[in-house]
Amino acid sequence: MAGGIVVCRSGDNMRFVWWFTTVLLAVFPSTAFGTSVLIVQTEDNTIYLAADALQTWTATNTVERNCKIHQFDGSSYWAAASSFYKTNSGFNVEDVVASIGARGTVDKKMKRFSSAVTEPLKKQAELMNSIAPQEFALYLSKPARVSLLDMAIVGFENGKTTWAVTRFYATKIKGKISIYPEPEVRDNDADKTTIMNGAGYWGPAPRYVKANLLDFYADPAKIITKALEKAASDDVHKGVGGPYAIIRIGALGHTWVQQGECKLD
Repeated sequence: MAGGIVVCRSGDNMRFVWWFTTVLLAVFPSTAFGTSVLIVQTEDNTIYLAADALQTWTATNTVERNCKIHQFDGSSYWAAASSFYKTNSGFNVEDVVASIGARGTVDKKMKRFSSAVTEPLKKQAELMNSIAPQEFALYLSKPARVSLLDMAIVGFENGKTTWAVTRFYATKIKGKISIYPEPEVRDNDADKTTIMNGAGYWGPAPRYVKANLLDFYADPAKIITKALEKAASDDVHKGVGGPYAIIRIGALGHTWVQQGECKLD
């Protein structure tokens, strides 16, 4: 897993771009992998949430295309990237989300999700470690900073758009595996540029948006789509692909600006 945030200067009229992608690093039975999500929050109190649709199952090499943007309620949405998004051993991110309910703020939703997902994700990590310990060791590499799961929640509350991102890392001490949730710190300082990057292929999407800001202001959907296409083309594992869905969230509600595999509501 890799992820990052690009926070642009106020003169650029865009607060941040956040993108993550995941690819499977091990041969794990019947696991779905490959997800790319892009969040762009502008200074006019709008969030664009976009995601690819490609899903590949490692055991059968079956390719599917699904909507990866999900609604909590009328004002908040979520998207996740994980090598363990859905497995034949019973783990399913969507089931975990359903179990926590839609009440509360974005931060409260994320807190409940973190509590609910930690133990099931730990069991998946232990299973992978028992089947393919050498491959699982890649998740434990400090330089690589590869997470098991990235969760993003965006919404509109108290008259403003907001977001929360948490990455879930594995640690192994004296043979015991633990899951360490690492929340992304929101940076509200629009006067500076901050780039936080991990390993892998996270970089092309936000760099593309940042390099094409004038075109982004004129046609956000076009530039976001091109950014995700750039990420997919640079992903040597070919786990990311379209069609791409984009939803805009703001003071006037939510609007699907590009449907992709998602149903309009």
